[in-house]
Order: sequence, then C-alpha cells, then structure tokens
Amino acid sequence: MTHFQRCQPAAKAEVCLMNTANVEKLRPEQALPQSVGAERYSLGDELWSAAIDLEGAGDVMDQLHGLFVAIRKLGSEDTVQLALIGQYLTEEWSDLLSGKAQRSYAKAEEAKQ
Repeated sequence: MTHFQRCQPAAKAEVCLMNTANVEKLRPEQALPQSVGAERYSLGDELWSAAIDLEGAGDVMDQLHGLFVAIRKLGSEDTVQLALIGQYLTEEWSDLLSGKAQRSYAKAEEAKQ
C-alpha cells in the first residue's frame, strides 16, 4: 500500500501501523512496548521500516531494469543505446538498495536486542 492509502481497521489480534510507504500488520506481542525502553525499540522499528522501504525501492529498480531490457530487445537502433544505459543504471541501483536494506535489517535486529 502507498502512503496515500489509509490504514483500515485491523482485526482484534492485530495492530495496524502506518508509515509513509506501506502498512504493516503486527500481532499485539510484536507491537511497540510502552515502557522505559521504548526508545530502543523505536530505533529498531525505524530501521526495520527503512529496510522495508529500501527493499521496495530495490524491487522497483528490478522492474525498471526489466523494462529497459525489453526496450533494448524490441526498440529501434536509436533507443538501444539509451536502454542499455538505463539497464546498467537500474541494475547498479537495485544492488545498492538491496545491500542497504540488508544492512538496515541487521542493524534493526541489533537495536531490538
């Protein structure tokens, strides 16, 4: 879901949390505890949310990469070189974003421990 979509009422066993890029549904025991150590959990949750966003951006780059591959294969001679450049750029960005997402997941796990 995008940030334009509203969080629908969740079932009794779930807590619905909204961030700017997606909606995550968590069981009550996974929800952010309201205690003295909540700041520590908040950092982990923010890192986890950032990792999800980075992973989503990496997926978009993968899809865009596929589009450039199709343009390169089906396009005219004028578009082949531009499509090849786009293909390489999206491949690099996809790898970069996926790597950042994995590091963010690892840091989120460290912050939650």
